[in-house]
Amino acid sequence: MANTASFGERIIQALTTPPPRFPGGAYEVDGILGEGGMAIVYRARDMRRPRAVAIKVLRAEIAQLIGTTRFLREIAMTAAFSHPNILPLLDSGEITDDLGRVMPFYVMPLVEGETLHERMVRSGRLPVGDILRITREILEALQYAHSKGVIHRDIKPANILLSNGHAVVADFGVARPVALRNAIDRGEPDVTLVGEIVGTPTYMAPEQAHGNRVVDARADLFSVGCVMYEMTVGVRPFDTPIPQLTHSRKMQGIYLPTNNHRPEVPAALDEILERALKPEPDDRFRSAQEFIDALSLITVHSKPAPSVAYRRRQSWMKWGGVSALVIAGVAAAAPMAMKRFRPTASVVTAPGSDLARVAVLPMEPLTPDSLLGILANGFQTDIIDELAQYPALTVISKNGVVQFRGNASSTDSIARVLNVGSIVTGDIRRNGDTVRVTVRLIDGASGEQRSKADAFGSVRDLLAVRSSVLDSVTSFLRKAIGSEIGAAQRLIVRSAEAWELHARAKELNDVQQGVGTGSSVDQRTRNAVIDSLLQRSAALDELWPVPLNTRALVLLQRATTEDQQALQNPSKSTQLLQSGRELRQQAVASANEALSRSTNNAEALSLRGKARFALWRNATTRADSMRAAAEADLQTAVRRRRDMASAWSDLSVMLQLRGEYAKSRDAAENALKADAFLKNAATVVGQLLFTSLATGLTDEARRWCNRGKSQYPTFPEFWGCDLTILGWTGTTKPDVGRAWNALRAAEARDSSNMLAFGWASRRLFVAAVAARAGYPDSARAIVTAVRAALPDGVPNANVDYAEAYVRTLLGERAAAIPLLQRYLVVNPSWREQLGKHPWFESLRGDATFQALTASR
Repeated sequence: MANTASFGERIIQALTTPPPRFPGGAYEVDGILGEGGMAIVYRARDMRRPRAVAIKVLRAEIAQLIGTTRFLREIAMTAAFSHPNILPLLDSGEITDDLGRVMPFYVMPLVEGETLHERMVRSGRLPVGDILRITREILEALQYAHSKGVIHRDIKPANILLSNGHAVVADFGVARPVALRNAIDRGEPDVTLVGEIVGTPTYMAPEQAHGNRVVDARADLFSVGCVMYEMTVGVRPFDTPIPQLTHSRKMQGIYLPTNNHRPEVPAALDEILERALKPEPDDRFRSAQEFIDALSLITVHSKPAPSVAYRRRQSWMKWGGVSALVIAGVAAAAPMAMKRFRPTASVVTAPGSDLARVAVLPMEPLTPDSLLGILANGFQTDIIDELAQYPALTVISKNGVVQFRGNASSTDSIARVLNVGSIVTGDIRRNGDTVRVTVRLIDGASGEQRSKADAFGSVRDLLAVRSSVLDSVTSFLRKAIGSEIGAAQRLIVRSAEAWELHARAKELNDVQQGVGTGSSVDQRTRNAVIDSLLQRSAALDELWPVPLNTRALVLLQRATTEDQQALQNPSKSTQLLQSGRELRQQAVASANEALSRSTNNAEALSLRGKARFALWRNATTRADSMRAAAEADLQTAVRRRRDMASAWSDLSVMLQLRGEYAKSRDAAENALKADAFLKNAATVVGQLLFTSLATGLTDEARRWCNRGKSQYPTFPEFWGCDLTILGWTGTTKPDVGRAWNALRAAEARDSSNMLAFGWASRRLFVAAVAARAGYPDSARAIVTAVRAALPDGVPNANVDYAEAYVRTLLGERAAAIPLLQRYLVVNPSWREQLGKHPWFESLRGDATFQALTASR
């Protein structure tokens, strides 16, 4: 079990973390120098030699992800480095925490001075002479490391130390062996793990940010270009108020020339930056030495760049053979050339008319700190949850906006895709113990910033920061919409540590569910960490229901995973299904505890209803009381909060299984109204297709079929939906030729898997059309052919179900009922629905059928 209490304390109270003990008492810790997402850095004394040192200790969670042996092997590659501009590695090893978890460490000299980041915070942009000297010294350090086959991968101002007037590159702790160009050309493997992303996003090269397998020395040179630009201008080259636009600019190489900020900057320096910041590695300097050679041509007194908005690019700037040409500030160049300087305005056709439709985009951490990632995710979640309760607002769910995390999309394209008029975005940074959150309201149509607010606070008073952020966003929207947006009930959290542990658990679970970003890790270990964090959070604030709700949700997700694994592993299915039942029972208990804290909590009711429904549906013997309790929970949840999309979706399935098709259709429509980006939205559309047919709304069914094919082209249920509509009993004229054409169209999308429901059922729908058209012999021949094609002795309940329909159309009721009996052995939850299903209306007077479909 993870040490959740100490983990939470390290997140929130790093300054009070007990100092580690090193083997043999070699080092005595004096205090903490800093902390980040990967490690804590301690000030210490080397007890064997009279010197001060800095010791970087990797967090146990990070060591578990990357492997201690691997880390120590790779850090040892830098132990032999000897260069005046590289902070040397003095020692390395491993220690253990109180739970026996291994934490690797490495030791460096303690350099007196400041980091480049601290220098720029203190004095802003640097003199040109300092820029040239510092950049050269960084490059000389990298040229040495690259010649030894190592890339740094995290060049940034915080990792550049300024000591005695010289730059020293520190923190090769994330360095990796580099596949140099000749090795890449030979196809030799890289030691770097596939898909692993190491570095700081703001300074990271595009190929590095995308997790490319091959990241070579030119990624370091891109980072140096970012640092050089920041020293020159005082801001980073690709920064914008919107993180998604920032990412887009980096991918396209869009930034303002330095002369827009500093007309006195030498033109040659701007041209060097032009090449260093190319999105494509092949367009950059080939080596650090080539970068150094270019710098050597510049002096402090070199001719400055022309003072124009977008000046002509020479030397290395070519786009499809066309140079960018700007005369008197007016572009006269190819469109691709202009993309280098600024994004092209797009015409927005749909968004912007309804400011009450709101999207809250992922916040961007602006400083490398694990705490900020947690806070960014937590603040975004809280803003969405709070705004969703306002009656006048329609808020896009987190499932809808997650597609724009790290996505190169402009504001107008985001507004168009989500059909929103208001976009909330923001960033978060930390300076010592102070956290600063900036939130902005962006007009979806124009991209203009309508409002902006900053929230400041201590890391020890995050609840005040959270409250200020939520108040700012709601104030923005009240002013923008110009009317009363209603009221929301904010759930009060009294413990900052509880809130933060919950945010950490949510972040880890988002990664596991594919909503967030992060490295893969053993699923059981991650589940244990998530569960421990949530239980600790719930214990720290005994009145706050949210962590208990989240725990119930996580337990239900795990139960679904167990069910899926049971299907894939028949030999372990009994054990896995039992595990799923136990997890759902725990989810009910967690939801009950949440309701004991907040009796009207709609989310807790929804989760309890979902758990109870699944327990009823998967039970070997079913009690109607369990189903009734589940339905009562779901009905109450959606009455209290109409935006509970998941509850509407579950309620729709439950009503369908009762044969209440019209109510089921209404609930499914409400689910999509509440959240068009519901995780199971494709299934909900399929539900609407089915219930429309069941209620005789053929045109509606055709609309949902077309929507499913358009929006979810890889979802198999829609491959044959045209045939499903043709085969369904209704007012449509039976046309056997059209049915075969529809089948062939579906077959073009699907392989002929004889055990798949789709293959057999499609042919049986053709048989149904033939039976309705008055060709009984053809219908029977198709049924016979389908049965002959299936493997001998392999039961297929779905084929039994579809054949029973055909037999009923043929008037062969005696043959239909045994097929339905076999179907219900596998799908007993369908018992009541079959009694009301329009396919089997002609069987309702049969006593055997009545007994078969009676409630139990």
